[in-house]
Amino acid sequence: MSRSQSDAARRSSSRSVVGFSIVLALAAFAPGCSSNSVNLTPGTAPSAKPTATPSAKPTATPSAKPTATPKPTPSPDANYKVLYKFDANDYAVAGVTAFNDSLYVSFAAGGRSLAPPSGGPGGVYELSASGAARVLNADGAPYSDVTPVNGVLYGTGNDNDGNIGVFSLTLAGSRNLFFALTPTADYPPVGDLLYVNGKLYGSSTSHLMDCNCAWGNEYEVSPSGAGSILYQFQTWPADGEFPQSGLVYENGKFYGTTSCHDDYFASYYYCPGTVFSMSPAGKEATLYRFKGGSDGIHPFASLVYLHGLLYGTTQGGGSGDNGTVFAISPAGAENVVYRFKNVPDGSEPIANLTVVGDVLYGTTVNGGANGLGSIFRVTTAGVESVVHSFRAADGTQPISSLTYHGGKLYGTTTAGGENGTGTVFEEEP
Repeated sequence: MSRSQSDAARRSSSRSVVGFSIVLALAAFAPGCSSNSVNLTPGTAPSAKPTATPSAKPTATPSAKPTATPKPTPSPDANYKVLYKFDANDYAVAGVTAFNDSLYVSFAAGGRSLAPPSGGPGGVYELSASGAARVLNADGAPYSDVTPVNGVLYGTGNDNDGNIGVFSLTLAGSRNLFFALTPTADYPPVGDLLYVNGKLYGSSTSHLMDCNCAWGNEYEVSPSGAGSILYQFQTWPADGEFPQSGLVYENGKFYGTTSCHDDYFASYYYCPGTVFSMSPAGKEATLYRFKGGSDGIHPFASLVYLHGLLYGTTQGGGSGDNGTVFAISPAGAENVVYRFKNVPDGSEPIANLTVVGDVLYGTTVNGGANGLGSIFRVTTAGVESVVHSFRAADGTQPISSLTYHGGKLYGTTTAGGENGTGTVFEEEP
């Protein structure tokens, strides 16, 4: 997930927000909306709305848990390595994409924020396995990981004129925003793109609370630029609100989540979130509605598929409101695999899970032995262990999913490190 994000994990009055993407959804919006539909237009986005770009508004960084006292900092993890330290003006907006022999990281510039850039500069770094970095392109700020297709990288974001949409990026560094999402301010893209059968599929979300607008969309676009909206979400409890992540495709269907959370909600528990399926033609079905208690609340991440079941995370709920890992069948039978306890295992998982063999790996934004987040592993039977507890020097508050490549896990943090703006790291599980 793509990871461009903001203050979407609001709690009730007893719960404050630590600024953060993901996820990995966020914009400065027009005051109203004249239609309950949105058009996707090939080509350059309309120049009449250059100022309507996403705001630096954290969408998914939940608060630290004040009720548990972290243990002393443990000995450094010998399997953990910082590959790259962001400077004082850069920060990661997503995770790591491994392609060929390089690692690609989406970044924004202009000072640390946990939200997508407000039309400001940004781009994509290319890193070697040793951490040597170069700017591949800086013609606009991405919101997500890049997705490689036939030797070209695709992602979502804005350009330096404030237009929002889907862009292509060659390995030589040439960038083209070839598909515009309009109206740009109302429907910013969220999560990573998924390539299936010659088309790219993605999600976008709506933050307009005072108009008759769809509360998020699922769309498709071909690399040639032709595209359309497949489905528009209406509202809770009908079908969910505010997807904050991308889709997964298995056995002829797409699956995804809606977080049912946005900064404008006054009540944290009003809309706990959903898991849904969607046909390639855009027929949507709600598989499960979270209850907001022990089963979890607010799934910000995409799903992963393993042995016939879909697995995901919820940012809250579970035990002590620290979040969960859950499993759900394609028919909608849900089961909690693991409930986080904050210390020492972590709190508030908002990133996608990563499958390595038969084990699930992930990150938490907070909690862990030092209260700064963790990398964890959990079996499908619910046996959990901490792989790494972040320290200030490592980088802290990871919000994006891990990438498994060449026997190692790669990821990003949004804070900490030498300059306080995060790191790119590797971990040998």
